[in-house]
Amino acid sequence: MKGSMQEVWKVYDGANKEIIIPVYQRNYDWTVKQCRRLFDDLENIIDEGRPKHFFGAVVGVSESSWKWVVIDGQQRLTTVSLLMVALVHAIEQGAIECSDGSLSKNIKESYLLLRDDNETIKLKLKPVKDDFSAYEQLFVEGGSKSSSSNVISNYLYFMDRLDHTSLTADDVWKAIQRLEVMQLDLEAHDNPQRIFESLNSTGLALSGADKIRNLVLMGQGAVTQAKLYDRYWNPMEKAVDYNTDWFIRWWLVVETGRTPNKNAVYEDFKEYILRDKKDISEVLESLLEYSIICRQIENAETGILTVDTVLRRFNDIKGDVVLPLLMPLLRDVRRQVTTGEDFLQVVKILESYLYRRITCSIAANSLNKIFSTAYADLVKLRQNDEPYSEILTYLLLRRDGGGRFPGDHEFRRELTQRNSYRMRPRYRQYLFDCLENGKSKDVRDISNALKRGDISIEHIIPQTLTEKWRSDLGKDCEKIHAEWVHRIANLTVTGYNSEYSNRSFREKKEAPGGFVSSPYRLNAMVKEQESWGLPELISRAKILEELAISYWAYPETKFEPRENSLETEALSSDINFTGRSIVGYDLGSSMIVVSSWQEMLIRVLRTLVRDHRTKLLEFSENSLYLRRLQSPEDTVTNDRGIDFIQISDELCIPPGSNTESKISFLRSLFEYLDLDQDDLVFSLRSLKDEDENRHKRHNRFRELLVFLPRFEEVGNNSAREEDFSALLEQFSGKMLQLSLVVQDPREVIHPKRLYDYYSSEIVANSGEEEMLAVICLMLNVSHLTGGAEFEQVIRSGVISMWLKRLETFG
Repeated sequence: MKGSMQEVWKVYDGANKEIIIPVYQRNYDWTVKQCRRLFDDLENIIDEGRPKHFFGAVVGVSESSWKWVVIDGQQRLTTVSLLMVALVHAIEQGAIECSDGSLSKNIKESYLLLRDDNETIKLKLKPVKDDFSAYEQLFVEGGSKSSSSNVISNYLYFMDRLDHTSLTADDVWKAIQRLEVMQLDLEAHDNPQRIFESLNSTGLALSGADKIRNLVLMGQGAVTQAKLYDRYWNPMEKAVDYNTDWFIRWWLVVETGRTPNKNAVYEDFKEYILRDKKDISEVLESLLEYSIICRQIENAETGILTVDTVLRRFNDIKGDVVLPLLMPLLRDVRRQVTTGEDFLQVVKILESYLYRRITCSIAANSLNKIFSTAYADLVKLRQNDEPYSEILTYLLLRRDGGGRFPGDHEFRRELTQRNSYRMRPRYRQYLFDCLENGKSKDVRDISNALKRGDISIEHIIPQTLTEKWRSDLGKDCEKIHAEWVHRIANLTVTGYNSEYSNRSFREKKEAPGGFVSSPYRLNAMVKEQESWGLPELISRAKILEELAISYWAYPETKFEPRENSLETEALSSDINFTGRSIVGYDLGSSMIVVSSWQEMLIRVLRTLVRDHRTKLLEFSENSLYLRRLQSPEDTVTNDRGIDFIQISDELCIPPGSNTESKISFLRSLFEYLDLDQDDLVFSLRSLKDEDENRHKRHNRFRELLVFLPRFEEVGNNSAREEDFSALLEQFSGKMLQLSLVVQDPREVIHPKRLYDYYSSEIVANSGEEEMLAVICLMLNVSHLTGGAEFEQVIRSGVISMWLKRLETFG
C-alpha cells in the first residue's frame, strides 16, 4: 500500500477520472452534524489563516487508469463533493459574493463532471445506488430536492451556510483546497477486506451489516457485485426495514443454533461462511428468503388468514427469541414440508407457553437456548411427517425448572392472584385484548385502543377507598382492598374511566356510559351484579380463569420419539442431569462421542487447557475440584487413596464425583473464563431409552455401542460432510484404543466380501471376530475413499446393524 498526504481536491482532479463508491459500501450516512463541523472548520481555516487542515484518510484501489474505487473514506469524499456542488449553485444564484467569474465553471468541469469519448457529460463521483439517484437530482435544473435523503439534506444545509457565511466564495474554495487527507492506494498484494476491517474512521462507526456487505461483495468482480447487490442484498435490507444487524443476528441462530452477541454479529457471520466455505450466492439467497419470511411474521402478513389473526395478537408478547423457530417453520410451509394449519398450531402453542410463563413470572433467560435449537430438534425427531406442533408440544412439556410450561394449577393461581395492573403495558394490553375477544371472530381491538388511550383500565373497587366503598365491603374492607384491588377480577376496560373515578358500584353501573351500557364482554358479568364485594370478586376470578385456561390452553400430545433418539441440552440448562446418559458433546465443532460424563469432563478440560491455560491455572488456585500438580510426575490422592485423574502436565481432577458436581464445576469454570455456557451442548439419550440402555453398561463393547444413537441420528438427517469425517476419526480411534482392530480382515471373512454383510441374514449368522473384521475392513475402505463408504453404511443403517450384532456377544 502506498500513501501520501494530499489536498482533498486532488482526489477529484483529472478530466476523465471516475471516483466509484462500490455497491458493497454502506449508504451515505453523514448528517448535518458532521457537515456543520466541516463548515465550521473551513471558516476557522480562513479566520486563523491556517495553511493546512487534516481531514482524515481515504483509501482506494485503481481498477483502471481512469477508475478509482473507494475502499474507505466515502463519507468524506461525498460530503466535499456536495459542498462543491452547493458552492457552484450558490455562485450561480448570487447567494454568495465571488470575485472570480470562472470559479463555478472551473469547479464543475474539473471536480464534479467528466466527459467520455462521445462528449457525453457524466458525474465524476458515483455513490451507492440509492444515494446516486439523489446526487443526480442536484445536477438537474429544477429537479426535485427531496430532503428524505442525507445527500439532499446535507446539500441544502451547505446552501444555507453559504448564504449566511461571512466568507466569500473565493475564501470557501481556498479553505477547501487547504483540506488535507492521507491518500492510501492499494497495491496488487494488498487484501482489501483485511485493510477495510483494520481501518478506524473518525466518522460514523461501521455497523456489523456494513462489514458483512463488504465481506460478501468486495471479493467479487464489479458486474457480479452489482448483480448480487441488486438481486439479494438490497431487497433483503428493504424487507427488514434496514434493521440488518438485528435480522442477520437471528438468521445466524437459524443457521448455527447459537445466538451471537449483539456486538459480534459480523465476527460470527465471517466465521460461519469461512468455516463451512459457504457459497456467497447461496448465503445471500438464504438471507433474502428469510428476510421476506421475517417481515411476514413481524407484520402478521403470511397470507394465511388464520395465522395472521393469531400473529397480530401474539406479536405483542412473542419477542425476537422465537424467530429462529418460526422463520424456518414458515419456510417449510412455503416449501410444502408442512401445512399452514400445523404452523397455526405451533403459533398457538408458543402463545400459550410464553404467556403462561409471563403470568407466572418465570425468567426468560432460558428461552434463547430453547429456541435456538428448537427447529433442529423438531427435524431430528420427525420421522413420519408428524405435525411439527405435536413434536414441539413433546419438547416443551418435558422441560422443567426455568424452561417449564406452567400447568393449569400454577397458571390459574398466578393469573388470579398476581398484580395484573402493574404488568408491562404491552403485556397488560395483550391480556385484556385476549380476555375480551377470546377465540371469537367478532373482535374489538382492545390492545390498540389501550395504546392510543381511547379506553383505559378501570378498577371496579377504586384504588382509593371512599366511605361508601368501606361500608359496602364491610368490616374486612382494608384486607379485601389490599388483596384484590390490582387483581384481574377487579379490573376491566372502559372509555369512561375519568367519569367513574371513585364512585360507588351502583353509580359506576348505572351512570351514562356505565357498566350497564358497556359493549365489552369483559363487563357482561359485572353489569348483572347488584353489589360488588368479595363474593363477586371470587366469582369473576373463576370466570376469567376459565376463559384464560381455554384461550392459553395447556397442549397435549401422543408423540413419542423413536428409539435411540438424542436430546440436546446446553450447560446453561436448568434440567437435572443426574441419571441421564450422555452420548456426546459439542463445543464449537462437530459432536464428540463419549461414553460417560467423566470422559466428557476430561475432554472438555483438555480443550480448555489448550485454549485458556493461564486462566485455568489461576482458577485452580482457589478450586477444590481442579488441582494443580507441582511437576508432571506428581500425583494427588483423594481421602480414599484413589489417584486424581490427570488432565495435563499441570492439572488434575478427582475421580468418581457425581454428575451434578461435574456440571456445577463446569458452570463456575465457564463463568470464570468468561465463556458462554450455551456453547457447550450435551447430547443425551431420551428418557424413554434410559431403562433400555442400562443393560449395555456392562457389555464389553459398550464404548463402541455409545456411537449407535449418534449414527442413527446422523443417518436420519441432513448431516454435513464434516460430521461424517469427525465421526470416522472418533470411531476409528475408539477401535484402536480398545484393541479391537483386526490385522487381516479380508482373510477373516474370506470367501465373503464386505458388501455381503449389508445383508441382515448374513449378519445374523456371523460371529464376533467376523463382525469386528467387517467393521475394520469398512474403516480401511473408508480411509481410502475419503469417508464415502463410512457415510454410506451410516445412512443405510448397516453400521447400526453391525453394532447391534456385536451387542449380542457382550
